[in-house]
Amino acid sequence: SSDLFRKTEIVSMEPAFLGNLREKMCNCSRNSTISVIYDAFSEWLRLHRREFAGKALPPVNRVSRALGVARQTVRKVYLRLETEHLIVRRQHERNWFVTPLKHSGPQNIALILPTMFSDYYLPSTEYGQRHFGIYSGIADRAMERGYALIPYQLPPPDASRQEIVASVEELVRNYAGVIHLGGRQFETDPPLAELVARNDLPQMSIDCDFGLPWIGVVSFDFQQVAHTVASFLRENGHRRIGIVYPLRTEPERVPEFHYMMNDRATVLEPFLREPMRFDRIFEIVSERHQFGEPFREQIREAMEDPEPPTAFWCRDDISAMELIRVLRSFHCAVPEDFSVIGFDDLSAAESFDPPLTTLRNPVYELGYQAMYLLDHYIMQGVDSIAHITRLAPVLCVRKSVGARKISPAGGPWQHNI
Repeated sequence: SSDLFRKTEIVSMEPAFLGNLREKMCNCSRNSTISVIYDAFSEWLRLHRREFAGKALPPVNRVSRALGVARQTVRKVYLRLETEHLIVRRQHERNWFVTPLKHSGPQNIALILPTMFSDYYLPSTEYGQRHFGIYSGIADRAMERGYALIPYQLPPPDASRQEIVASVEELVRNYAGVIHLGGRQFETDPPLAELVARNDLPQMSIDCDFGLPWIGVVSFDFQQVAHTVASFLRENGHRRIGIVYPLRTEPERVPEFHYMMNDRATVLEPFLREPMRFDRIFEIVSERHQFGEPFREQIREAMEDPEPPTAFWCRDDISAMELIRVLRSFHCAVPEDFSVIGFDDLSAAESFDPPLTTLRNPVYELGYQAMYLLDHYIMQGVDSIAHITRLAPVLCVRKSVGARKISPAGGPWQHNI
């Protein structure tokens, strides 16, 4: 048995980890020493469990010397970790070993798509490039951590209860976690409702909030969007802005969910809370990418106002490019008469005339961070992540924004309308 013990591979704990733990113990009462050590070891094991599965923790006497505590204290911590099934000590063995994860093979992550995989990621579709960027981020982090990423199709809404339950149970049995890329395109979706109700299966969502505390959300930071737009336009002398966004009337759905920055309140309120406020904000709305006469009339009315906007921010690049076309139809130039900023940084934005200044939605980072947080969730539980994590978009400065020019009242375009 002594030969076997000498061959046992002992986990090497980082000196920084033990040093930080010892410092933490100096600031705690004697009665809480065991809890402090247990919390630190528990978190460390959840983080490194895959890496050190089957290897032995440092012996009790070695840890007691490193931390300056009695061996009995460390032993009590190890026994508590054993009851949590994080470590195990087999009969006649002196060492405790890191418990292997539930699945011995690659961990499966289910990817729940709103539509068919080919439709969602086709580069020629409106947002196919954006969707593929998110997928790339998820896939890279999944590969780094040894997960297998698998698109998973839930049953249709009219499936039998038996089929729905069987599908969700399969996910719970065979998948370590789930990433939602939005709700499916059904007003009532019993299979999705059954899945999101399972708080025993780690789940993350991108840009879509199910309003459930056990489903983490990763999205862009729309308060940072407002701050970036306001700062950049005010630096260029703009004090009045038009905000262009699609008016979406979301139906009541089962399960309930909403997309981020997808309604009037979440589009406008960040600008109203922004310390560098505009003197006036004009609202221009359209049905989703339906740019007809009502859209033109709203732009005309804004331009004919005694104090018209000098710049526009559009909720997406498609609206921004259509706005520029409408402004040109009124014989106005961009950026000479009006400045325009978009959002998303679609591939067409850079080649547009003029090249569109826009905010690049950090799509790769959204995917990477969602998988990064899901891994934490799987290893440490939902309390290890924030319910909503927001990433800041990046301003791409091109040619569609210029410094505001001082012009006669009414603006130089008035006679052209």
